[in-house]
Amino acid sequence: PFQEGEKNAMGVYWKQIQWVNHELQRICQQQQAQDGHNKLYFADLSDIFLGEDTGGPRQLQSDLLFDGVHPTGKGYEAWAPALVRQIEHVLKEDWRQNKWQPKALSSE
Repeated sequence: PFQEGEKNAMGVYWKQIQWVNHELQRICQQQQAQDGHNKLYFADLSDIFLGEDTGGPRQLQSDLLFDGVHPTGKGYEAWAPALVRQIEHVLKEDWRQNKWQPKALSSE
């Protein structure tokens, strides 16, 4: 859990999380450039865990991340709808471009 005095700090791991997110996005873009189509998708949903943008440094919402990294139950409740929207968007886009075809379930 957050240490006393760190309750709403950006968290000791936030810079590393931002770097990992950047690298994951770069890998997805690189793969798309090599293959000409997406097999990997990246959605940066970290804004969900940050407080309002008031012009200064944004702060982690400690009620959404219990240790500055891992979501609480409330954090997952905030994250899930945004993740579902991203998945629906990807599936619709793939369907529109005929990249995704449903497969019949095997009766075996």
